[in-house]
Amino acid sequence: LSTAAQIVLGFILAYLTMGETLALRVARTILILPMVIAPVAVGTIWRMMLSARVGPVNQVLRNLGLPTPDWLGDPTLAMVSIVIIDVWEWTPFVFVIFAAALSSLPSEVLKAAEVDGATPWQILRMVILPMLAPVGLLVVMFRLLDALLTLDIVFTTTFGGPGFATHTLSFWIYQQGLRYFNISYAAAISWASLIGCMLLVVGLLIWRARISRWQREA
Repeated sequence: LSTAAQIVLGFILAYLTMGETLALRVARTILILPMVIAPVAVGTIWRMMLSARVGPVNQVLRNLGLPTPDWLGDPTLAMVSIVIIDVWEWTPFVFVIFAAALSSLPSEVLKAAEVDGATPWQILRMVILPMLAPVGLLVVMFRLLDALLTLDIVFTTTFGGPGFATHTLSFWIYQQGLRYFNISYAAAISWASLIGCMLLVVGLLIWRARISRWQREA
């Protein structure tokens, strides 16, 4: 969920901030700030913000007369909160990659599409998105791997709770190996996750190679 949201939001932000005006440069600088904060600090900040009693998020909802949920204490909302935090922190990474890719697109192709009478939506759907497909697959690969290895946010916000609601693969390995000292079991899970990640990477790279070959032939 977090990877899908990051890809969509990152591309939208990159597309909307294309240009070299001062306002757009300032906007791009502000948008990348969450990425430069340490993940442990991000988790700590959001844990305080989402506190059920004194968190500023619930304070605003209370002032508006809206329900004030227990963001980190409800099994469903806890995972939703983890996804929101991860999206907030790492969408700037996707934004930076797509912004660089958009700035490197050949302007001749875009201008030719405009001369042929293509609308902005048609240019986006039929020209820009196909040309960005190889870059998009690389971004998906990086973010999927990082999402599978999420530990710091869970550790600093919910510690896997309530119950097992926010147990990620990395957090489960951490608990088995460094909390319960079940070293052999943790090692087995680590090797299984490594093999799974390698298969994921190989599959995405093969897919990217096929897309690149199709673009060259087209």
